[in-house]
Amino acid sequence: MDNPLVRFDPGLLIWTVLTFGALLAVLRWKAWGPIVGAIERREKAIRDAIDAARSQRDEAMRVLEDNKRALEEARLETARMIEQGRKDAEAARAELIDKARADAAGVVEQGRHQIERETRAAVQQLRGEAANLAVLAAGRIVKVSLDDAAQKRIVEECLDEISKLPGGSN
Repeated sequence: MDNPLVRFDPGLLIWTVLTFGALLAVLRWKAWGPIVGAIERREKAIRDAIDAARSQRDEAMRVLEDNKRALEEARLETARMIEQGRKDAEAARAELIDKARADAAGVVEQGRHQIERETRAAVQQLRGEAANLAVLAAGRIVKVSLDDAAQKRIVEECLDEISKLPGGSN
């Protein structure tokens, strides 16, 4: 087997090394700078993207915290508003109850006054009837006819005496 790739040939080895070195020098002279520059630019772009992502994440965290704070403040404000509404409703309820009680007391007081007026009127009417009956009875007993002035005087005296008695009213 006489394979030229596995056979050792010093001339071929020298030309291979010289070709490789020349190729390496040309690549280093022409391609190495642009390749390294592209790699450095790519590395810088990746670093910038990572830094931007970090700053965006930090900003998002700040915004999230601000939103959480605003939400908590809104909850507290809502709770305060609900509590204030409850207090206002309670105050309105108490005011309505007080007004209803005052109105009821006024109605009761008016009723008392009306009862007193009607009682006085009834007592006056009863006194008048009693006086008329007393005059008729006295006239029949005495069988004497009295004039109107004398009758009135006698009635007034009787009424005064009746009002002075313990069961009499003013």
